[in-house]
Order: sequence, then C-alpha cells, then structure tokens
Amino acid sequence: MGSGHGTGVFLTSIAISLGVISTVTHHWLDLQGTYNLGTSYNTMDVGLFETCNSQSLSGSSGCSRNTENGHASDTICGDHTVGQMWQYFRVMQAFTIAAVGCAIIAFIFGFARGCATRRFTTPSVFEGTFTMLGCIFSIITWALFLHFTLEWYGCGQSFCDVQAQGSNSFACGYNYSFALSVASSGFLLMASAVFFATGEEYYEDKPAVIVVVAD
Repeated sequence: MGSGHGTGVFLTSIAISLGVISTVTHHWLDLQGTYNLGTSYNTMDVGLFETCNSQSLSGSSGCSRNTENGHASDTICGDHTVGQMWQYFRVMQAFTIAAVGCAIIAFIFGFARGCATRRFTTPSVFEGTFTMLGCIFSIITWALFLHFTLEWYGCGQSFCDVQAQGSNSFACGYNYSFALSVASSGFLLMASAVFFATGEEYYEDKPAVIVVVAD
C-alpha cells in the first residue's frame, strides 16, 4: 500500500469512527433548566434518533424516538407541525447513515486495493468519490441540525430559546457528539483529497527466484 493511499485509508477509518460515535449518541444538544420557582430541575438531550428527558419534580425520565414523539397534526409554531418535524429528522437520519455507508465502502475498497498485488497508475477515483460523497452527506446532516435548532423549531427562535421560556435558570449548548460529526466531515474531506491526488505504481508481485550456484 503506497504511503499516500495508506494515508487516505487511515483518514477514512478515523472519519468512520467519529461518524459512528456521533450518530449513535443521543445528545447533540444538551439542555438543563429549573422551573416552577426552582422546584423542578429538567434536562433534555436531543440527538438525531432520540430525545431524552428527565424531570426532578415528577421523577419521570426516559427517551423517545424523534420520529414518534407527539402527534403528527400538532402545531409546533406557525405552520410547522410535529409531522413535519418527523420528516425533518428522517431526512437527517438518512443523510448520516448514507455518510457512514459511503465512508465504509471507500475504506473497504481502499484497504483491499492497497493489499492487492496489482496496482495501477490512475488515482484512487473510486475511494475519492465515495469519501467526497460521505463528506457532503455528513455536512448536510449537521447543517440541517443547526438549521433545525437555530431557526426551524421556533419559527425564527432557537430551540434553546423556546425551551428556556418559563425557566428560572437555564443552560443550553451543543454536545461533543455534534463536534465529532463536524470533525468526521473534515477527515472525509482530507481523505478524499488524498485519494484523488494519489496514484499507485503498476506492478505485480512475482515469486522470488532462487539461483543455486554449483561449486
């Protein structure tokens, strides 16, 4: 495996690890607040697939799927409905799965290509194409999440501002899982650049020839 090609495969493996971790965690956005004059401490962790809530006053806690939470016809704000929110999350989920899938395909093909006995002078276009697609899908995922939390959910108000209404104290911020998703996009972009720029010399491994010299 050439050094450039191997670097691309390595960067892709890092991107896959970060992408998987960020996808399966259920807290891209963390919220904490006190309500009812400080008698109730509430937390909310919003991820791509689930949202988890806990309330100290009622003692309730649990997670629910983002595509099943509420009733489809309920209004969130303006003309935005819960059903539309479900569709929004389904789109984000599809893009993040596609991003990880493209990265895995590029890694498998790149690793197999690097271990093959026959190499070609053409750049690693296949791996570069799939890592670039994975990068694009990954960027779309977290860009949509930003739009959802900063604009869409509150019809111009952020998700945090909506949830902070009626609270005595409130804290809200993006979790490390969201940062991992952004980092994964960066590694995929670097891997794609390496793959497109890297060519492999053509050769074919041949068995060694042993020459015996008679005395």
